[in-house]
Amino acid sequence: MLHAAATRLPVDHFSAKGLALSAEDRTCLSSSLLSLQASQHFDWVKFWGIVRTADASKDYFVAIAGKAEDVFSFTVFTCQDALSWVQAPTVSSEEIQLAAELRAPFSGDPAFEHNLPISPAQANSQPPPVARPPLAELKRVTAIVHLVQRDAAIVPRGAYVRDHLGKLVPNATFPGLRPSELGKLSAFVHFRQPTAGIANGQRPDFEEAVDVLDAIEAISPKLTTNWHVTGCWTMEHRPMAVIVSNLNWPGCSPGSPEPPTTDTNAESTVMSSSQSAASAGGANARPKIRIRPPRANTDSDFTKSLSIVTDAVQVIYRKSASLLSFEEIYRNAYFLTLHKRGDLLYKSLISTIRDLLQERIQSAELGPLITDAQQLDNATLGGDQGQLILERIVGVWDHFTMAMKLVSDVLMYFDKNYLRDRRMPTSWDTGLLLFRDQVLRSTLVPLRPTMRRCLLAQIAAERAGDVINRTLMKRILAMLVDMGDGTADPLGQRHPGRVFDEDVGPGSVYVADFERAFFDATREHYRMQSAQLRQAVDPPAYFAQAEQWIASEDARVVGAAYVHPTSRDELLRIARHELISAHAAYLLDGVKRQAGGGTAMAGETVKRAYDMFKTVDGGLKQLLEAVAAAVEAYGRQVNSPPPPTSTATSATATATDDTAPSGIVGESLKWVNHIISQLHLTSHLLKHCFASDPDFERGMQNATNVVINSEPKSSEYLSVYLDHHLKRGTVKLSESELEAAIQSALGVFKFVDSRDTFDRFYNQHLARRLLRKLSSSDELEKQVIADLRTMCGAQFTARFEKMVQDMSTSFELAGKFDAWRRERDTVKGQPGFSISVLTAAMWPVQADGSSSSVGASTGASSAAGAAVPTTVCNFPSSVTPLMRDFESFYSRIHSNRALTWLPQLGSAEVSAYFAKGKKELSVNTYAMIVLMLFNQQDSWTFAELAAETNIPEAELVRTVQSLSVAKVSVLKKHPPVPKSVQPTDVFTFNEAFTDKRAKIKIAAIVAKADTDSERSATLAQVEQERQGLCDAAIVRVMKSRQRLSHNELVVEVTKILRERFAVSPALIKKRIEDLMEREYLVRDESNSNVYTYVA
Repeated sequence: MLHAAATRLPVDHFSAKGLALSAEDRTCLSSSLLSLQASQHFDWVKFWGIVRTADASKDYFVAIAGKAEDVFSFTVFTCQDALSWVQAPTVSSEEIQLAAELRAPFSGDPAFEHNLPISPAQANSQPPPVARPPLAELKRVTAIVHLVQRDAAIVPRGAYVRDHLGKLVPNATFPGLRPSELGKLSAFVHFRQPTAGIANGQRPDFEEAVDVLDAIEAISPKLTTNWHVTGCWTMEHRPMAVIVSNLNWPGCSPGSPEPPTTDTNAESTVMSSSQSAASAGGANARPKIRIRPPRANTDSDFTKSLSIVTDAVQVIYRKSASLLSFEEIYRNAYFLTLHKRGDLLYKSLISTIRDLLQERIQSAELGPLITDAQQLDNATLGGDQGQLILERIVGVWDHFTMAMKLVSDVLMYFDKNYLRDRRMPTSWDTGLLLFRDQVLRSTLVPLRPTMRRCLLAQIAAERAGDVINRTLMKRILAMLVDMGDGTADPLGQRHPGRVFDEDVGPGSVYVADFERAFFDATREHYRMQSAQLRQAVDPPAYFAQAEQWIASEDARVVGAAYVHPTSRDELLRIARHELISAHAAYLLDGVKRQAGGGTAMAGETVKRAYDMFKTVDGGLKQLLEAVAAAVEAYGRQVNSPPPPTSTATSATATATDDTAPSGIVGESLKWVNHIISQLHLTSHLLKHCFASDPDFERGMQNATNVVINSEPKSSEYLSVYLDHHLKRGTVKLSESELEAAIQSALGVFKFVDSRDTFDRFYNQHLARRLLRKLSSSDELEKQVIADLRTMCGAQFTARFEKMVQDMSTSFELAGKFDAWRRERDTVKGQPGFSISVLTAAMWPVQADGSSSSVGASTGASSAAGAAVPTTVCNFPSSVTPLMRDFESFYSRIHSNRALTWLPQLGSAEVSAYFAKGKKELSVNTYAMIVLMLFNQQDSWTFAELAAETNIPEAELVRTVQSLSVAKVSVLKKHPPVPKSVQPTDVFTFNEAFTDKRAKIKIAAIVAKADTDSERSATLAQVEQERQGLCDAAIVRVMKSRQRLSHNELVVEVTKILRERFAVSPALIKKRIEDLMEREYLVRDESNSNVYTYVA
């Protein structure tokens, strides 16, 4: 047997009678057996041999195949043409026995059935014998294979061993037989399941690890079955193999397949049916040998050999190879090569192939068809007529390649020992070059331009929606690729530079004859299609169609399509350039509108744009600029200033009501919610459209940063937004929704540059919530401060944390104060009293005793360490003793601290008795002082109230307005002019006041002008703080560096202050000049752009 991969090798060495497979049979077997192994997924396939039949043309080729895990099991395959293998039917042990008894030759008909004849003795026996079932011929073939394998399959001793599981496996360390062992029968064992074994001590050199199969001498081949003839094993030592002969199996003529052979270094034995016993016995005769001198070769010998080879090439091309003896052709090519006539053979081969190709190109089936196609339009060539032309060309190519494979097989020796030694193209490569010049680029028939037109017309038809034969297209383009270099000229002939008035051009045949024109056609096609599409649809639809077109071009290459993979990159580049790059401005304008729409509905279009622009040179950069501009434009929509209000409206005093989303609260909610939606949009685009591209993440963050910091009130809006959500009862959200809203607002805070402004406003709003006890959750307040601490550092939140700590300390202090009062028995007859002691430096309290937009606190409030105000209001006599008691109590605990009372931050609960009943009024401390005066008399003028209470005039105006002209009018004003308060105005107690509520909250009136002035004062304080921080940063840098240039100093100071606010170079320059005036810095005398620190 021969391995499938070895069937191309000469097998003369494995034939005891000089018989061998023909070159044609070896060629067919080499391809068909390897294909069989691949298609059936076998680990090994071997050519077993040939079973001769009565008709030599119907002999059975036999192959066996199997898996590596079972070395003895195999499947039998047969064919009669060395190509079309079919699996032979399996046989039972009874059918194998029946085959052993048959004597008739094989018929060559696979459907024939053999009957075992009954002898006369059996016919006359009693009872008569039972008729045995017939045996189909293919089953007989299978049975014969099993019989031969059983008796004649042998391997060298030691080639197989048992593994640790007791399974027979090839011996990986087997070195092969030594030369001295090659002629000994004892060096071989049967290759089959052990039956008798050799572990019985019959051989003196028995080794348990090696001797695992039956020894040949342990089982005599004589009379092992009733059909065996008496014979014996004989051995013949040849240079490349050992020929082992033993038996003549029935149904095989003496001159049939080669005997079993054993390659002494192979993994397994190669074998087949053998000679007869008589032939084996004659091998021992010793013939006489006469050596005659060789006859000298003449020119006629060379001419005859050359004629045989060239005639054979023509016969092969004309599909009559079955009439040839491939061994004879091989021998004559060998003869010419060996006797240095290779050049003559090569020239004759070229001439013969050229003539054959020229004859074929001008044949009736191809020549007129190609010529007539010159008059057809592209639409016709894109249909059946173009397909017919391509089929004819492929037919010529297939015929030629099949013939050239057979020619290259018989010229194998010539290729290897003549052409390759001289670095000349092999017979196969020579045939390709001749096919290129005589067929594809023929000067007799315009095949090249016609074929190219047909290919491009077929592709154009497919682009238009027609169905074409992709398999045909793939075959013809593969033919062009197989041609290789389009200008190679190793034949010593001038390659034509022009064919039918066309320049051939550089590059391979595939590039010069197809690809270049294909690219030009693709470019022109999509230039026209994109222009038409742009006029018909909007950018989202354009993107969708362009994506489909690009995918269709890609589908022409990948998978089972026809365009060669080397064309893919350039093909897609051309399509993308014409569809995307050429219309980038139009498409990006559409992307801006989609990305700036403020919703995620445009995600599909934006994602498609990203996927397409990333394949274009510089496309992502253009797309990023467009998306960033869209995000910035969307954000700036809310930065537009609100419509101006009238002067009358601005001057009107309104009650402060933070629960309604109006005024600054409404503006803040609108602005922050818009920015949050922008952040959600950019997050969605980044994740679902831009594949989390870090460049796009940075670009959209920069755009968002520009939007946020271009709004002057961004810090104030954010602080108001947080204040609104942290107050109790202002928003109707679940706990999780409230936390999510606050976290979203903190996400906006990350982009704020002026964090010092936010610090100032948040300080005021936090003070208001803490003093009024309006926080919805103490834990939520602490969580917000912790998040701010994480983002900005401990120094940023130090004041916030101290304010929360003051409120906690005040609560404990109030408990101790109540206990102290109870011990002194001073609680009876006095109103309830609560106190908040504030650290002056941490709370937003001004030196004049007022607060900056803080408002009032529950109960009387005090702040330790505050400057004494210029005016101190007069508290009612019912409250003064409580205040003195607390001062006494506090001085006992903190003897070195001074308390300053801040009535503007306090509040009170006042019981008022009206004609309709009692009401509980919740007012600030100033209102409580005013109301308590009406216990003394029924009416007061404004001047009298001012003198009696000593309340600052502006505060008193707001207080009496809130009590008399607001929704809750517990006082009457005479005259009733709501917009102003004069010193002569009279205020009286409104006994007729009614309200459904038992408890009424009266909020202080705040004029819009007052809130604007307070905001201006806050910003002025921020600006003043910035100057101080900038001065400190400049001095800090210069003190450590001593000498710096202006630009270096600006960079260092900016780096230090960027965590607090975005400092401008103009501010730094101004502060440098101020420090030079104060003699902290001086300019360098030699370079005015350099500063020196003055110690």
